[in-house]
Amino acid sequence: RNASLLRQWLAVYNRWARLLYRDTSYAWMRIVIILAIALLFSAVSGVPHDQPTLQSYNGSLFLGILFSASINAMLAIPHITETMLVFKKEQASRMYHPWMHAIALNCAEVPWMLINTIVHLSVFYWMAGLHSEVKYVAYYALGLSLFQMLFHDYGCMLGSMFKVTRRAALCCSATMGIFNFFSGVFFSADDIGWPGKLFYYISISRMGLSTLLPPNFYCSSSCIRSHASTLGTDCQLPLSGLDSPWTLSSEGFPTLIGEGPGCTLMADVSGRVVSKMGFAWVQQRFGMDLRAAQQPLQLTIWDYWSVMNGAEMDWITPMFVVMGVIMAMKVVTAVCLGRAARIRMSSP
Repeated sequence: RNASLLRQWLAVYNRWARLLYRDTSYAWMRIVIILAIALLFSAVSGVPHDQPTLQSYNGSLFLGILFSASINAMLAIPHITETMLVFKKEQASRMYHPWMHAIALNCAEVPWMLINTIVHLSVFYWMAGLHSEVKYVAYYALGLSLFQMLFHDYGCMLGSMFKVTRRAALCCSATMGIFNFFSGVFFSADDIGWPGKLFYYISISRMGLSTLLPPNFYCSSSCIRSHASTLGTDCQLPLSGLDSPWTLSSEGFPTLIGEGPGCTLMADVSGRVVSKMGFAWVQQRFGMDLRAAQQPLQLTIWDYWSVMNGAEMDWITPMFVVMGVIMAMKVVTAVCLGRAARIRMSSP
């Protein structure tokens, strides 16, 4: 350990990089899995324009994004557990700082995660009909890469904590089910009571999805008064002639003029918004008394999705939250590896 930290990192990084590069079957299998997920879950595609298509679209995005990222947790566990014996022997010889073992693995995985992101973007993004504006594509690519790293660090953390593949994999599969259930897709935080709300806030699935999903439903204009700092547009009147601020989308659906893919007008036929928020809230925000009206509530895709999921559009904060959790997991992994090394050195 007399060498500098940079030299230690380079030595361990080169070894991890060679290991990952030489295991060609592992690398190809990852690409095949990502490709299969992209093809499978992009089958339900197309621009949503009503409740059924929105439900299908939301589910397709949820599963396609989540599965593409979450497989990294299970793939990372054996890298830590199956090299634990070698790691302990090298720590007994004080070859490098234990933190370098996990940090170098993360860095060696970055090129493969970028390849996974490119494969996912090349297939899933376009087949699922996601927004083609450059900044949306770039944000999605960055968010997906961070989401993959989040799950990868979670797998490394579990591997360093349990040190045996089966125990770590068992904990990973159980907690992943909990994280996915409390990911915010099936119900929002307002629908959950304590202590269940705790699982919602610590769900790493929710952290990644709250970064990637909102831009795919966002609209800068709104039918809701005082929503997203807009005055709101009256969407309950008949659209005669589609004068401003209305236009027709390329699919022929009435669309509110604004930035983002979620400006298409839809009707809340099943009354889910009023069921969730109440008649008073709907009348205050839309200026419409549903009990007296003879038509369902009309609102944009973004209005409906954000109300039902309790979501807001924020380009920056979710990214920093994910990066903060990634760094916290790296610290926990390094501490657990350091403890394992001390136990090895102190044993007779």
